[in-house]
Amino acid sequence: AVPCLDQLDPETADVAAFGFLIDRVGQYQLEEFVDCSYLPLDRTLPRIIQEEKTHVGYGYVKIRDLVRSEEGRAQAQAAIDRWYPRGLDMFGLANSRRAARYLHWGLKRRPNETARAEYMAEVAPLIEGLGLSATDRKAFLAARPVGDTCCRFFDAEGKPIFGAVHDRVLAIGLEQLRRIPTVIGVVTGVEKM
Repeated sequence: AVPCLDQLDPETADVAAFGFLIDRVGQYQLEEFVDCSYLPLDRTLPRIIQEEKTHVGYGYVKIRDLVRSEEGRAQAQAAIDRWYPRGLDMFGLANSRRAARYLHWGLKRRPNETARAEYMAEVAPLIEGLGLSATDRKAFLAARPVGDTCCRFFDAEGKPIFGAVHDRVLAIGLEQLRRIPTVIGVVTGVEKM
């Protein structure tokens, strides 16, 4: 059985990294809507953003505690390697037409790539300050990933892309996936066609 995030011990590096990195992405996404044109959302955001900041702080403290031992440092680095690239992907495509519409309508303040760059500029020094390193995203992007299935990335020809993240993914492997007799694929959005 492959463990899911909700099945892990709440003290593990994955839960800490998820809070530190992924909840921070949530904070960035929510901050996009501050002063937005939809007033009910704008009114509730300060409370929601504060809750996200609490999750981010919890994750940072737990990662900081982990790096105090060699075993914990290795666990923390593996978790950062697993979650940092996923967090970067959560900002969306650089050329997203949907994001452009949201900017036009006043629902967002900045393009996806700008938000991603600001996130990276904030997070990379924090990771390095803990004595850890961020996964080399440039090498990953050079392999030209076009999608993923169960967090297993592949290129336009369907060939798997192996990198720092591959061996640390908490998901079914591609070989296991191939053995499933019936598979239903779902894609959404113009960018995925």
